[in-house]
Amino acid sequence: MKKFLIYCLSLISVAFISVAFSLSGSVLRGRADDSSVTLSPTETFLPSSALQLYDLTSPMAVSYSSSGYLVITEHIGNADGTSLFDKISIYNPNTEKYSAIPDHPTISNVTHATEWNGFIFYLSSSHLYYVLANDLTATPIETAVTSSNFFMIKGEFLLTNTNNTIVIYKISVDGNLPSFEKLSTHNFTTKNAFISQNNDIYYLFGGKLYCFEVASSTSYVVASVSIDVNYMTEYEDYIYLTSGSGIFKVQKGKGKEIELITPITTNESSLGYTANPQGVTVMNGTLVFADPTNKSIQAVTPNGNFTDFAITTESTAKYRLTNNASHLSLSENYAYVLDDGAQNDQGISYKRIVRTALDKTIEDRYLSISLAPLYNGEEAIDVKLLACSDTHLGIYHGKLLSIYQIENNELKLVFEKESESVTSLFYLDGEFYYTDYALL
Repeated sequence: MKKFLIYCLSLISVAFISVAFSLSGSVLRGRADDSSVTLSPTETFLPSSALQLYDLTSPMAVSYSSSGYLVITEHIGNADGTSLFDKISIYNPNTEKYSAIPDHPTISNVTHATEWNGFIFYLSSSHLYYVLANDLTATPIETAVTSSNFFMIKGEFLLTNTNNTIVIYKISVDGNLPSFEKLSTHNFTTKNAFISQNNDIYYLFGGKLYCFEVASSTSYVVASVSIDVNYMTEYEDYIYLTSGSGIFKVQKGKGKEIELITPITTNESSLGYTANPQGVTVMNGTLVFADPTNKSIQAVTPNGNFTDFAITTESTAKYRLTNNASHLSLSENYAYVLDDGAQNDQGISYKRIVRTALDKTIEDRYLSISLAPLYNGEEAIDVKLLACSDTHLGIYHGKLLSIYQIENNELKLVFEKESESVTSLFYLDGEFYYTDYALL
């Protein structure tokens, strides 16, 4: 009877693993003699969207348009060590994929790029170029517009700068091609400016942030700025600035004070901090910024708190995985994955369990559980089997089969058995099951 029960449990475990595998990717459907095969659709589970899956080398600028295009400018560099902003990547919301503009002599020293009305504009060596968003392989077209080091398109307005002026153009589409009409020139010397939602011009000069009211042709000081500003943007009633000291904000109006909201910090996670914030844009009510030091694009709330949004291929953050992730287990409400964790002072990378809620609408979906207490001074543990419920974790490592209760992000041992012959482990309907061939 015991042999028969163990045999049944083995069959059950094989069936469960087979089902879990079919849910994790595309499934081939059809008879062996049927030439027609159907691939079931898949979607990204972790991270929560395809937008966050892209390999970045050194992102410097980022823009998000009202059409849903995200345009990333990267600082790659040549083989001889010279530095160029020579890669422009575009996330197309219609295809839900990234594509890069092919190498071209004009894609060098690019400080900014953005999408507008189906065109990708970029500034290279003081000249403004564009390509069609749906045909990135076409030869870039040079416009008659020049600018020293930045440009901005907002609605029907294009803002550029020279050595000592700001120039505003009206931009429109004429015969399926963009056209430009110069509207006004302002004697402002600045390396950073933008047009606000009220069509006023905010610009930096002489350690101060100014607002130029176009309607009255008058300027006033918004705030004194003692930091070296990289990029600026606005959201609702505030101006946001990135610098080597962090991310700052200042309320619109006269005589305001600048406020640090996201300082330069480091921690054991590869995400959730900023080291060198550069280009910044507003996307769905959050500030999305490029950081070339940690090779990622992240998002913070208007108050400076990090969200779980990040564009990067791998990470030890609790809401991402590394390329060493393995051992997937599902419970009623969660997915568990064994993955690499943070390194200690000796360079040992501890394993961890990443738990993600299956319901994507839950605000705090992620939990990272360190397995460091299981190491007992050893450099590595050999995790062979993993099974999890909503509240407990079963793990077979080394010669131990252990069940832990999950309390916050720590593990409390509730069962342990020493064995060299456990062959399968799974969770089903409130119970953990395992097979041990030594029992035979």
